Amino acid sequence: MAKKIYLSPSNQSNNAYATGGTNEAAQCRKIALACETALKRNGFETKVAADSQDINSRNKASNDWGADLHVPIHSNAGGVRSDRV
Repeated sequence: MAKKIYLSPSNQSNNAYATGGTNEAAQCRKIALACETALKRNGFETKVAADSQDINSRNKASNDWGADLHVPIHSNAGGVRSDRV
């Protein structure tokens, strides 16, 4: 039986990246989808949390599904620093 991995990318769209006109939620979703592709290719069963889910519903969904591993995906996005622009 394949191991179940629940991927939980950040949903913090208000955390703007310093460059690129993007944010933490958008980039972490891309990371989660790339991870999902690689994990499935290697025989794992995966689920990716929806952006609309808060942390409590993500934890419940992961537990209810019986995930063997819950992987939060976050970055240290912190907005634009005036000394770096």
